[in-house]
Amino acid sequence: MRRSSTMAMVALALGAATALAWPLTHRQASQGVSLGQLAWFTGCWVYTSPRVIIEEHWTSPAGGSMLGVSRTLRRSPGGDSTIAWEFIRLYERGTDLVYAAQPHNQPAAEFVSERVSDVEAVFANPAHDFPQRVIYRKVRNDSLRARIEGTQNGRPRGSDFPYARVACDSARR
Repeated sequence: MRRSSTMAMVALALGAATALAWPLTHRQASQGVSLGQLAWFTGCWVYTSPRVIIEEHWTSPAGGSMLGVSRTLRRSPGGDSTIAWEFIRLYERGTDLVYAAQPHNQPAAEFVSERVSDVEAVFANPAHDFPQRVIYRKVRNDSLRARIEGTQNGRPRGSDFPYARVACDSARR
């Protein structure tokens, strides 16, 4: 997930079979999680820095899934330009939740729930190039922190994205 390039992040090239084979000791095996625990994702979120704006829009849990879309804009005096986008599907598979991300111009990748609570969701795919983990943490009702992390070229790497909740019709105003 290059998100120098995006959370929304996420540049992913998958190993779903490998992720499923990942030892259950690393996941929340058989504890059973539900999308309802992630209802706090629902809505629109914006991360703003001097160089980029990242927007994430999430639907509410329904029918065993949540859908998300992300767009990264490069800020410039001449006008903002889209530099990355991503489609995300969160869904239930057995006792796990799966974060399936498809960044622009890249194959989809799946990350399986490692930990899920009413304030945190950690998804992992140790076979993925980068990132190997996608993390969302609720800070308050109006803010959350997304993080991508893992190793790249043998070195630990991570990026944090503090998001603020915005009204969906005013995300770019």
